[in-house]
Amino acid sequence: HANDLKTVAGCLGFRWTDPDASGLQAIAWRADWEATAEPATKLRLLTYNQEDCTALARVTAVLRDLAADVPPVDPARPGVAGVEDIKVPRGHKFCDPAFVLPDFARISKCAYFDYQRDRVLFRTSPAVRQANRRKERNRPACKVSQVVEYGGGDRCPHCGSDDFVLGGYNSRLVVDLKPVGGGLKRWVTRHKGQRYRCHRCGGDWVSADYLATWGQKCGRTQKYGWAFCGWVAYATVALRLTNEGTVASLADLFGVPMLSGGVGNLRHQAADRYRETYAALLAELRAGPVVHADETWVRTRGSPRKGYVWTFASPDVAVYVYSPSRDGDTLRETLAGFRGVLISDFYTAYDALDCPQQKCIVHLVRDLNDDLAKHPFDQELKDLAVRFGGLMRAVVETIDRYGLRRHHLSKHKRDVDRFYAREVTAAYGSEQARHYHQRLVKYRDKLFTFLDHDGVPWNNNNAENAVKRFVSRRKGREGTGAFSEPGLRDYLLLLSLYQTFRYRHLNFWRFLISGETDIGAFAAGRR
Repeated sequence: HANDLKTVAGCLGFRWTDPDASGLQAIAWRADWEATAEPATKLRLLTYNQEDCTALARVTAVLRDLAADVPPVDPARPGVAGVEDIKVPRGHKFCDPAFVLPDFARISKCAYFDYQRDRVLFRTSPAVRQANRRKERNRPACKVSQVVEYGGGDRCPHCGSDDFVLGGYNSRLVVDLKPVGGGLKRWVTRHKGQRYRCHRCGGDWVSADYLATWGQKCGRTQKYGWAFCGWVAYATVALRLTNEGTVASLADLFGVPMLSGGVGNLRHQAADRYRETYAALLAELRAGPVVHADETWVRTRGSPRKGYVWTFASPDVAVYVYSPSRDGDTLRETLAGFRGVLISDFYTAYDALDCPQQKCIVHLVRDLNDDLAKHPFDQELKDLAVRFGGLMRAVVETIDRYGLRRHHLSKHKRDVDRFYAREVTAAYGSEQARHYHQRLVKYRDKLFTFLDHDGVPWNNNNAENAVKRFVSRRKGREGTGAFSEPGLRDYLLLLSLYQTFRYRHLNFWRFLISGETDIGAFAAGRR
């Protein structure tokens, strides 16, 4: 796991007399001996140095044997293999491979779990046969809870005659969910429309009230009501259920059979209903004083390349946008007309937006911390980090006491000027220290923008929190198939509403079943 002498020689079987011996410990022993002149300390130091030489001799001998292709003399020595001889382990993937021969595809298909149980195993296994019968019995038709009849008026809509007769009924079922007693129950309504035929003109028609119900419940759907549609949207977005999990929940909880593809259709209808709500959130974001931005990758079905999900957030609004690429066009189109402060990481695409910008200092601190851990003996880097950390500690203490108020933060501008006065003239020999020196100087105007504004944070946590909401859902779909691009856009629209409701501490489910599309009106009504 490492290439230092202790690790490599230890792997080859060498052991030091003192198990705690190390280079730093040797320095301490030397200082102790110089101060006390004790023979025991001198012996310990000499023994450690001699054993280091012996360990190095052993490592050198093994390397020479390997170069000369000499078989190991010591059978206890670890085995050695060339890189080209080591096979990389392949993790099993749950997917359908592309078979070269049609016969292979047929063989694989006949081994599928459902095919085996439904077509093969039931012939020889009584338990499977009984389970299959139980499976068929568990698909009852939904019982009708309510019947609504619609009359057709007193005159023919074609010619105005009152000489017509009843010719029968048109009927359709709408499956919905009804809130009752703090829960939900299945509610099936049969809509019956009277059908008439006119004696004078021979025309026929159906009740207009009956026809009006076709688009009343859930957009284009003819089978499911709006509460049902809203529950599907809530389950897949807020509860993170996959399409298959949503289908199983509907069957187990409400006794409603449904195909997996129907979940995507209902989610699309819910997204259609809230497109104006989404546009209003985007307009609110553009008109606000602060926007946090971040992005993450996503795979879409049928595309060989990664796409990207951009997150734009303020303290009370979140909007997700899909883009096939990571260039700055999406940023400029989404935030067109924005004149507030943009808070982002150090990705260069954000620099193209014409507005004041604040770079996330937490990103810089994380990078500094990682490099300090990798280069613990780089004193120049450590000194630079200590000076920057002291500067930011004083700023953060002011924020903790007074909040993000320009009146109190502006006093730190003198400290920032003094910090940069030293850095501009500093010369660093360390490569890592030079890198951060150049980074600090380059982004001087974008690291401390928050000192000149009220309510502008020095970190990008709003956007990062919103990105995590999508990433957690992306992980949940890795084993069930990627998003299609239209499906992803619908999902992001609903996720935007859900995250906004989280920021405002509003109930997303109650909003879905309320029939309201204006978040402000819904919040006022809830109060």
